[in-house]
Amino acid sequence: MDDLVDHTELPTTTTVSVDRIHRALSLRETTDRLTAAIGSQIWVTDLDGRIVRANGPWLAAHGYSDVREVLGKTVHDILDPVVAAMSVSNALHVKDTGENCTSSFTNDAGESIQSVRMPLLESGEMVGLVGVLTPQQTVAATSGTVVSGGDVDQLTGASSLDALHTHLTEVLALPEPMAMLLIGLDDFRVVNNSLGRDVGDRLLQKAAKRLITVFGSRLFRVGGDEFVVMLPTNEKSQLDVVTEQILQRWRQPIVVDGTEIYGGVSIGIAPLIGQTSSVQVLQDAEIALRKAKDGGRNQAVVFDPAQQQLADEELWRQMLVRRAAAEHEFSLAWQPIIEIETGAIAGVEALLRWQPAGGESTRPAAEFIPFLEHSGLIIPVGRQVLDDACRQHTTWRTQDKVAHAIPLFVNVSRRQFTSDGLVDDVLTTLQKHGVDPQNLTLEVSDFGPGDDRDKMVADLTRLQSAGVRVAIDEFGVGESTLSDLAHMPLHCAKIARSITDRIEVGLNEPLLDSIQHITRSLGIGTIVQGVENDVQLEWLRSKGWTHAQGYHLSKPLRPEEMTDFLAAHFSRSAEQRWGK
Repeated sequence: MDDLVDHTELPTTTTVSVDRIHRALSLRETTDRLTAAIGSQIWVTDLDGRIVRANGPWLAAHGYSDVREVLGKTVHDILDPVVAAMSVSNALHVKDTGENCTSSFTNDAGESIQSVRMPLLESGEMVGLVGVLTPQQTVAATSGTVVSGGDVDQLTGASSLDALHTHLTEVLALPEPMAMLLIGLDDFRVVNNSLGRDVGDRLLQKAAKRLITVFGSRLFRVGGDEFVVMLPTNEKSQLDVVTEQILQRWRQPIVVDGTEIYGGVSIGIAPLIGQTSSVQVLQDAEIALRKAKDGGRNQAVVFDPAQQQLADEELWRQMLVRRAAAEHEFSLAWQPIIEIETGAIAGVEALLRWQPAGGESTRPAAEFIPFLEHSGLIIPVGRQVLDDACRQHTTWRTQDKVAHAIPLFVNVSRRQFTSDGLVDDVLTTLQKHGVDPQNLTLEVSDFGPGDDRDKMVADLTRLQSAGVRVAIDEFGVGESTLSDLAHMPLHCAKIARSITDRIEVGLNEPLLDSIQHITRSLGIGTIVQGVENDVQLEWLRSKGWTHAQGYHLSKPLRPEEMTDFLAAHFSRSAEQRWGK
């Protein structure tokens, strides 16, 4: 574990004195003249990777005129990330084996360069390393391990995914304990979206540099913002030390083009115990990484076989949801919105339900709505929900026992707003079924991080201009703020169920009082959701709230049940409009 120490944080004194390195180079003046004459670039480092000597060709190639300008620096301070990573990888091999290590790369001028790292010995003890860079066509074969340029990720300088698979194939055949650390940058997508991909690439390069200086060739980039470290241990205490070191480093920002970028890393740990393929090891680490991110990020989680079972269940559920979307297994239930004072129906909300083929009951929305959102399936499913709701509205409107047009409330997700054509889809569907736009209220969530607010407001304003009404859903929790009421073109705010739960007998509820005062001043209507008992309903009536929704008033009903409910309860008071 000694080679896991971060070189950049070592004291200025090195593990082997510079004097010993110079004694090992007792013929250094002659060596310098000879190497300068043949044009090879030569540099010498101590065992901690700090430059001790360099010849003229090496200095000139990197823009220096005096060796004093580079003394004490590491290759990461001077070289391209890819070349630096290859150099560190080779140096680690030399320190581990005592043998020469050779690699090749193409420089900026398109020349094929061979890099050789070799041990520098004094009295048989390694005291430093010598590096030689030479145009490949002039160099005879050199003994040692050859590292292919294809084994290096060209953006970050870390070892490549192909190199990882090769390494894992070898490691899995050995009995030695090992562990994989899968490191993912937190909120990298936010950086890409807000600052651009160029900044994102430079962030990845600097993040890789932080890790390479610690782990050298043990660091692999597996794609995107994820890196793998292979450690020769699966002891928890040792893994804890390494992961804490990584987390500690990310408590400091990374500076890109003068901008300080703060962000953490999440780590998934997969001890190599019983896996039979590199794919399985990566899958175990990925499951642990997702657990770390879902659990709050900026932490390390060790893979537990129980997590695999949960992951398998989640994958199976996702497959079922995809099939449900393809086979039209989703349907609508309806829950009425009641005018508190009169008990009249003021509207009906369409609620998405899923009954798998052959299943006896519907599945909870929490099982499938998040996946629909994440996968993008919410866009076609949402379009189908609106079409089914408008078709049902036409059916009710033409039935003798339902005397009036019923205001519809239909949920629209943020993901639908990010897709082009939502406004046209809504207006076309209304026209297709002959539904008056004023009989449709779209329920939208509040603004969130990364939302294109200008586009969202523009789409809502266009819908409002066409007569469609807009309600903000689950208002008062999460990211919603009172300022959203002023910035979004709203007719109604639907109060979150968790706020309704706060109502108790004989007590004032200041949050509800504040919301009521502000919504009235803005001319915005309100619907209190989650009314589950008569105590809550009577409290709302006493405070002057006008509309409510919840199981105490009616559970969600199947279409035919809703038809009978409408026939029994609908009155002209349902024609009241919301606010503006």
